[in-house]
Amino acid sequence: MSPIRALAPLAFLLAIPAAPAFAQSATTQVRGSFGASSATHDESLLVTFSCTGTPTCAGQFNLVERTQNCSNTIVESNTFTMTGLNLAQSGPLQGTMTFAKANNQYTRLANGACVVAPGATDAQVPYTGSWNLATRTGSITVTADEFFPGTFTADLAPPPPIFPMTVSASIDAVSATVSADIQFRAQDVGRQGSVFVFASAPATIVQGGLEAKAVKLGQARTDKAGETPCVLAQRTSSGQLVALTASQLQAFLSGTLSAQGAAVSVLDNVPTPSVAGATFYVGYGSSAALMLNEGVFRNAATVPGNSVCPMLPYQTALWWNPSESGWGLNLNHQGGTLFGTLFTYDAARAPLWLVMSAGAMQADGQSFTGDLYRTTGPAFNANPFTPIGAGNVTRVGSMTVSFSEANAGMLRYDVNGVQVTKAIQRQVFGTRAANCLPTTDTRSTAANYQDLWWNASESGWGLNVTHQDNTLFATLFTYDPVGRDLWLVMSAGARQPDGSYLGDLYRTAGSPFNSAPFIPIAASDVTLVGSMRLSFADGNNGTLTYTFNGATVTKAITRQVFSTPVSACN
Repeated sequence: MSPIRALAPLAFLLAIPAAPAFAQSATTQVRGSFGASSATHDESLLVTFSCTGTPTCAGQFNLVERTQNCSNTIVESNTFTMTGLNLAQSGPLQGTMTFAKANNQYTRLANGACVVAPGATDAQVPYTGSWNLATRTGSITVTADEFFPGTFTADLAPPPPIFPMTVSASIDAVSATVSADIQFRAQDVGRQGSVFVFASAPATIVQGGLEAKAVKLGQARTDKAGETPCVLAQRTSSGQLVALTASQLQAFLSGTLSAQGAAVSVLDNVPTPSVAGATFYVGYGSSAALMLNEGVFRNAATVPGNSVCPMLPYQTALWWNPSESGWGLNLNHQGGTLFGTLFTYDAARAPLWLVMSAGAMQADGQSFTGDLYRTTGPAFNANPFTPIGAGNVTRVGSMTVSFSEANAGMLRYDVNGVQVTKAIQRQVFGTRAANCLPTTDTRSTAANYQDLWWNASESGWGLNVTHQDNTLFATLFTYDPVGRDLWLVMSAGARQPDGSYLGDLYRTAGSPFNSAPFIPIAASDVTLVGSMRLSFADGNNGTLTYTFNGATVTKAITRQVFSTPVSACN
């Protein structure tokens, strides 16, 4: 039986960022996922896809299924098409989703594992729905053989990819074949360079992966007890994953980077158990170290397994929706944990901040989920500042952040039963966003200060810093004189001759967090309340000085460490 045909009906929600206008486009990027589960039969299904274009969207789907009849995880990957995405105006939607070669057959082996035989025909699933242009939301209902509830989110306005890449993959329980066609960026065409294929893989399947010299990239999400580190690895000609440093990575090809791009073999009929849990990447540069430092690489495929490694680069950054200026999300990524601080507004348009302090990486290696809290605490200028306790913390819901690309994702959260879904992307205000990679080094000599900073003796407040070029964007999370949550922002802290960063400090007002559409803030919503200066003694220690409505506050600050490896940004 095809796992696609077994899904029915699926109720999908499209969450599209608000914008002044929306036009049909052959380059529109659509990404999403949906799942299904049956507690009665101990079965589950996760389908993710990425496609380009409207009203017809073409791309790739990936399916991961657990069924009571098979002891292993079933994996499928092939081309995907969705028709009928007429989004230029509000109205009904009707079309078909086509999953290539998904009408397949399972063969159950004597050991209980199943082998997938590719289908001879495609699986076609019709759908109907509606689209609301004003709110950028719509609904789709799919009818098939059985009833599996699910959700779908699509991001129709992501940032451009690092470089264009099309992936073809065929992965099942026995073998894995993945290839990629890449196009070099216009500014790189004609230069000398090398293309690299590498992996972040569970150390237990990597030769030398458990040795001290292996480059640690994070902790794998594992089904087993204990922790499994992920390490930088590359496959040898014999097929063995081997732990390497950046300088030891071998090029897939080298020469002049041409406008025709390159065809890259990532995995060629490789036994799936030998790469289970690894995420494979394709990138290029004049050297492997420069490729990694500049972030010129993309994830090509993740092979499901009992231990799955997180995607690279790390997600430590300031994230936003360009069509909804006024709110944002600071993320700090360490190991398999994501610390998220959401700054937005309450029903009275007053500043509101919420925190997910322990977002755990999920089994797909691309999503993080955790409880969402609202806190109270001492006034911003309390001296001494008494650390907050359990009585100051209220759970208001949960948050999930999922990444379809290194620079694009979806934010889902609920506050006291009110659900919000937003498309997000890294905010870029300099030459480029900082590239953050995992490290176990000290960072004492780091010259990029992008991170979550705090005072360890004053738990309850913090400072998120985004660093691009010679400018810092700093978001301060603290409390007003009556103990209510308050956030302030220095949006353009400029580097001074003495090496410190100085800028104006603002308080803003805006639409309530669940407004649909969210109206971007105007000049009248922004109030200058003082200034902020950040001075750094070294890469790990600094001093925060700010003035808010005439009151001056000075704090010693350090980078907050809650897991390993930490983020090192450049």
